[in-house]
Amino acid sequence: MIWVTRSQTAACPFCGTLSTTARHDSFEKPLQDLPQDGRAVYHGVQRQRYVCANPACERDLFVERLPGFADDGERKTLRFQRACVVRALDSGCKPAEDALKREGATVSNDTIARYVKAAARQLESNLARNDVRVLAVDDIDLRKGDKSSGCTVFLDEETHRVLIIVRDDRTKMLPMARVHNW
Repeated sequence: MIWVTRSQTAACPFCGTLSTTARHDSFEKPLQDLPQDGRAVYHGVQRQRYVCANPACERDLFVERLPGFADDGERKTLRFQRACVVRALDSGCKPAEDALKREGATVSNDTIARYVKAAARQLESNLARNDVRVLAVDDIDLRKGDKSSGCTVFLDEETHRVLIIVRDDRTKMLPMARVHNW
């Protein structure tokens, strides 16, 4: 399936200037999404190239971005990345890879680990914030039925953003279960 964007404007990712001058060529990149019926699902997304309206910008041309659908430079959708992180937190990167491959996805445990690490970096920024007004706390097991994987989860009750996951020994921090405030 090929998706074609129909945007009339795009913001330059390098300087932030809004551009309305689209070139007559486009950029297509396949993005993997959640598998369905035992097969990998790919979206061909055709994005427009724009001319930056800012003469002081370091770039003349840029490709429009897809916020909320895929990060820049990624080959997987945000929804697929989120599913990888959730599965890895539940069972580990290698079992998550095996389960996703059985469902038809194409992903390695190294890629899943990279997504989990990105979630950990988001965790650091969540800890630096001081705008949490209502804190919610819950106890969970990261591996179903395995009491040794027990953790405590701290959430912002108003936004439902996971702030931190702490193992029972209170010394090891784990990455949050959500990436990009999903």
